[in-house]
Amino acid sequence: MAYVVGDPVVLTNTFTVAGVGATDPTTVSLAVTDPAGTTTTYTYALAQITRTSAGLYTKTISATSAGVWRYAWTGTGTAADVADDAFPVWPVDAANQT
Repeated sequence: MAYVVGDPVVLTNTFTVAGVGATDPTTVSLAVTDPAGTTTTYTYALAQITRTSAGLYTKTISATSAGVWRYAWTGTGTAADVADDAFPVWPVDAANQT
């Protein structure tokens, strides 16, 4: 999925144990790195991440600049895992060109 500057971006992750069954980790964090290289870390413990159901967590961020954004979910303890990905954000002008 592609986004333009200003779009809300919903980041989602499901933590599982051995790839089966959604399970809540002991701790959950999300590190988001913007195109300039600035990383912001959010945690479930500080109520910055939403638990939607067992093992399923979401965070909505604002795509404030164009470029490639990277993110990594980290769970520890009962469902230890790291899942990372990236998404592009286009300038508003580029989104209007065909």
